[in-house]
Amino acid sequence: MAEKRALTIHFTDGTKFSFDFPKQVRDDQMIASRIEQVLKHQYLMVEADGTVLMFPLNNIKYIQAYPAPAKIPDNMIKGASIVHT
Repeated sequence: MAEKRALTIHFTDGTKFSFDFPKQVRDDQMIASRIEQVLKHQYLMVEADGTVLMFPLNNIKYIQAYPAPAKIPDNMIKGASIVHT
């Protein structure tokens, strides 16, 4: 379960914050429900380097996480490509 993951939080003010972390769930089937749980709260919370960071969701423009999980929520668009215009 030591597979590495990464997360970049892009804020509404144009700044960003990035993390590397180990895989958080053993069963990939649980990932979709974990995403839904995070979105039900007002804060995204991250434990990093011995401290807890709390990011208000209303200050977040978008979150980029990789690699994309194999099992994702049913309402998510799959197989897209980013096009820069």
